[in-house]
Amino acid sequence: MHNIPNFTKTIYSIPFPITKSTLKDVLKDELFLHNYEETWTKKQDKLHQPLFDTFAQWISPRLICDFSSYEYQYPTNGSSEAIREQICYLHSLGKRLVVFDSEYEGYISIANSIGMPIIKLNRFQSFYELEKQIKVLNADTDIFFISEPSSIDGNSWNYFDLFMNLTEKLNIKVYIDLAYIGMFNFSKKINLNHHNIDGIFFSLSKIFGVYYHRIGGVFLKDSNPLLFGNIWFKNILSIHYGINLMNNTKIGFFDNQLKEIQQKTILNLQNQYGIEFVASDVFLIINTQYNENEHPWQKEYQRSALNKKLRLCISALIENELKNI
Repeated sequence: MHNIPNFTKTIYSIPFPITKSTLKDVLKDELFLHNYEETWTKKQDKLHQPLFDTFAQWISPRLICDFSSYEYQYPTNGSSEAIREQICYLHSLGKRLVVFDSEYEGYISIANSIGMPIIKLNRFQSFYELEKQIKVLNADTDIFFISEPSSIDGNSWNYFDLFMNLTEKLNIKVYIDLAYIGMFNFSKKINLNHHNIDGIFFSLSKIFGVYYHRIGGVFLKDSNPLLFGNIWFKNILSIHYGINLMNNTKIGFFDNQLKEIQQKTILNLQNQYGIEFVASDVFLIINTQYNENEHPWQKEYQRSALNKKLRLCISALIENELKNI
């Protein structure tokens, strides 16, 4: 029996009861097994399309987006493959990566590995100051990668609409990462109907706890030759699994229960540590003010000197609570 950590720096996903029951049903689906036969007919080439159609419909209560404007739809191993290949392709075109400090570490890690120029902006200031930084970017070369809900703190960014309106006006291209979209409950829909959004990444890893099945994809307005082969080289079993997961649930299927567990966990941690923790919009995440002098243990979890809040993942505690239900 492993000791359960109170929180982790890395965000881990949680398998839900529906995750396990759906997998059992998928593995018993003998009719689906025929899709592995007669490969010369090319019937497998279109098997990923229902994943994109189902996701667009399933996510609609949380999102305003005309997915039909994205001509190219590539299935990928989670969203990480899509993000990596898109950054690599943009680098080959002479582009520069623009990210916010404390964003998903993968963006910068990929760019660094291929020598792509990186511009890191400070989101922990007034929007007025941030606006001045954005206005000096080069619309011909500079490309934003941003997660929403944000990987920075697990919240839907208060200035997301202002940011999108500004970058749209400046014609600065933006790619949106929806890794957390199914794990948060927010009254306002996220509006992605902006002409400067060139791509949207999605994954079911965080939503359903299917990290090891690598179910995801990307909606793109322009083709990416690095992903063209994914039309054929794809995991059709994982794709089938993802489609069934969405067909068997509605988005927000566990919202109330997760919110209750998140709040209960916060109360327990506040009693234990004697400091205030705040729930994020994403149920797996909580935040607290960073104060290394009073709480030396916090240094282990700090992700940026500019960010005075700590983002902490409580997946282990939530998963343990779910086992007791």
